[in-house]
Amino acid sequence: MAEPLILIPTLMADARAYLSLINAQLPRRAVHIVLPQGPGGVSDWAARALREAPPRFCLVGHGLGALVAAEMALGAPDRVSRMVLIGGAAQPDIPARIADQEKLLVQAGAGSLGAAVLALTGVSEMPTGADRAALEDLVLAMSFDLGVKVFTQQLRALQRRTDRQARLRKIPCPTLLLAAERDPVFAPRQLELMSHMLPNASLRQVSGAGFWMPVEMPQRLAELISDFLPEPLMLE
Repeated sequence: MAEPLILIPTLMADARAYLSLINAQLPRRAVHIVLPQGPGGVSDWAARALREAPPRFCLVGHGLGALVAAEMALGAPDRVSRMVLIGGAAQPDIPARIADQEKLLVQAGAGSLGAAVLALTGVSEMPTGADRAALEDLVLAMSFDLGVKVFTQQLRALQRRTDRQARLRKIPCPTLLLAAERDPVFAPRQLELMSHMLPNASLRQVSGAGFWMPVEMPQRLAELISDFLPEPLMLE
């Protein structure tokens, strides 16, 4: 049997953003979804996830979920066999970006949650067309279901992330870093920096992908993750 796969979505996302990836992995391994929300922040979410996780597992974290996944690997390095980080960062956010995010929090609190999420994640900057319209519909549906409270909580967690450059060097598991070319939140250069800190990291830049890579390029993402994760053991 294959080790279970724990999937941690990004800000304002749930399992709906990863159905193609889940369907690609289900024939080979159990898939568990951990939503980064609830009391506390990144470290608290990681600790709760570890308490409920199987004894040994593979991890996939996207965006905010990548921060949680790295904390899980730091908290239980003997339990994580392999890890995929889609986005993420080793350094704190910069003041100018946090100031822009504060404006979006005000906008969300004033009744424009959907517009704030679309702006933050770069959907508003995409060319108009069927692909953007479908992505907008999904992002808005997830955002309205999760609500302003979760948006505020998750964005605060991103803003308050600490410098983890030294700590990342303590993660021993093989790690695949996937950098989206058009991600406005986690730029490819942040993933490149992380690749020099993680002892067993490989870096792939996904051309044309934005913040919502799992929705924009689900088949490509499924292929990259499938190629990286170990094959299930075949019982004779």
